[in-house]
This record gives sequence, structure tokens and C-alpha cells, in this order.
Amino acid sequence: MLTLRLDKNIEQEIEKVSKSEGISKSELIRKSINEYLLNRKKTSLYGEGKVLFGKYSFDNENLSVDSEKILRKHFKRRFSL
Repeated sequence: MLTLRLDKNIEQEIEKVSKSEGISKSELIRKSINEYLLNRKKTSLYGEGKVLFGKYSFDNENLSVDSEKILRKHFKRRFSL
């Protein structure tokens, strides 16, 4: 159970939308919160990369510290004539 305090304008808007949608104010608020939480998961960087984190391991433990140096070395090897 949750108690929520809203300012008058928001409460009136919820009342208007719930009537036009034919649902209760509680249902409208539940749907709104659920949609917000789903969108938040979609937009978080962690949520986007979650399936990849820890999936691959590298021999180089300094990858985060030396990433620029490692990339340069990799590109030199790859694109050298």
C-alpha cells in the first residue's frame, strides 16, 4: 500500500484522464508507474548492455586503464601494410 500526495493540478488531470479512459485513478497511476519503470530499464546503459556484461573474458586485466594504448596497438596490427 502506498499513499501519495499530489498537487491540485495533477490530481485534476488524473481525474480527467481516468474518466476519459474509463478506468479508475488507481489503475491509471499503476499503469503510468509501470510504463515509467519499463522505459527507465530500456534507457539505462546498464540495462542495454546487461546481457553482454561478464559474457566474455579477456586475458588483459588492465583493459579499462590501458584501453587507448591497446586499441592503437590493435589498429596498427590490423591496418599495417
